[in-house]
Amino acid sequence: MMSETKVSGSGEATVTLKIINSLDPSSSPAEYQVSVSVGTSVFQMMEVVAKEFPDFTQAPLHEFMHTHTTFHATKNPKLNEHFVDSINGLAGNTADKTYWRFEDGNGVPFDRGVDLVTVHASGEVFVFRFTHWDSSATEHP
Repeated sequence: MMSETKVSGSGEATVTLKIINSLDPSSSPAEYQVSVSVGTSVFQMMEVVAKEFPDFTQAPLHEFMHTHTTFHATKNPKLNEHFVDSINGLAGNTADKTYWRFEDGNGVPFDRGVDLVTVHASGEVFVFRFTHWDSSATEHP
């Protein structure tokens, strides 16, 4: 279930994007802070991060840069929404039960995708956490 945040009016909001690989203890989390307009989708915010931070880029699937935080997203033309396929060349795998969980700063997974979750207020944190799911649990991609 998505946590609700009240919209704090119009204007700019300073928000944080975190990238965490929970399955690799040797990996360091990446964190980026940007100012965007209230109402900006998380996907649009990720594009702003890619423009403002040289070490965070959006690239085609075949062009991953291993020295940078890189993400690849596929657009579903029927739904007109993006699905974040991979970050840093790391994609979820059904056989391994791994995926990128999209969650708020409190670790609560969103119940919708990056085009439908929007920035509401300064201080919000959006997290992509690489993890795996338990097939007996109700939580999985």
